[in-house]
Amino acid sequence: PEAGKIAYTKATCATCHKVKGEGIDFGPDLTQIGNKLSREGLFQAILYPNAAISHGFHGVTLTKKDGTALTGYITGETDAEIQIRLPGGVQQSVPKKEIQSNQPLENSLMPPGLAAIVGEQGLVDLVGYMQSLK
Repeated sequence: PEAGKIAYTKATCATCHKVKGEGIDFGPDLTQIGNKLSREGLFQAILYPNAAISHGFHGVTLTKKDGTALTGYITGETDAEIQIRLPGGVQQSVPKKEIQSNQPLENSLMPPGLAAIVGEQGLVDLVGYMQSLK
């Protein structure tokens, strides 16, 4: 797990995920991930992020009438506005009257290829660290 924590840092996981209150609140909180996914499930989630997207984290692109595009995931909606969480953990409210289109993304907001940053042993260590998060 200690080597895996180093791999977690090297793979920049904390730029989107929190563990025990540390990191950015964009992707799912990983504090209890060892209780939620098996070893195989963790490998799958890291290697193939598009295979299964956690509930509530399906990405969208909101294009505003002024041409501005916001990509993230919807965290709330009222009759008047949509709340979207953007990369970096920024929460933004967008009035519906300003939205031209709301397009769901086909792929995960988690980029593929992160395992290549840490290499084969780093990936094994990373999964070991994730398994220890309970």
